[in-house]
Amino acid sequence: MKFNISHELNVPAEALWKHHFNPELEAVVQKEIRLQEYRVEASKQGDTTVRRVRVIPTVDMPGPLRKIMGDTIGYWEEQRVSASALRYDFKVTPDKMPDKIDVHGTFSIEPLGPDRCRRTMAGEATVKIFGVGGLAEKFLVGELERQYGDVARVQEQWIRTHEK
Repeated sequence: MKFNISHELNVPAEALWKHHFNPELEAVVQKEIRLQEYRVEASKQGDTTVRRVRVIPTVDMPGPLRKIMGDTIGYWEEQRVSASALRYDFKVTPDKMPDKIDVHGTFSIEPLGPDRCRRTMAGEATVKIFGVGGLAEKFLVGELERQYGDVARVQEQWIRTHEK
């Protein structure tokens, strides 16, 4: 299932990019969207930074998915960040059934003027589990939309407070 999640923020694109990976902002986001775990490991590979982000979100899964996946969904997200672009590619590897669940895409920031920007996460979520694959894809994309909407709100408020 393809997805394209965009939010317009009343902050400059450069400010959003500058703070997007700020550990202080990430800690606020972690608390606001109720992540059980959020940990970052980063390494440099030439002009690219590879960030491995460990995430365990708080989610309320539908019953059929909970029977298969358990009560929590943990995953690693690998982000390949170029120093020269307002974007990065990502790939999610879940703790459970990584051979049957594939989520990948691109996160980007587009200037819309001096004090506005659009942040977009676009990609694809594919779940190959007989009987619940479609339900799982809809659930994953719905959770991405919900969480990234909350993240956009928190980022905008935090940046507007800290950029003065």
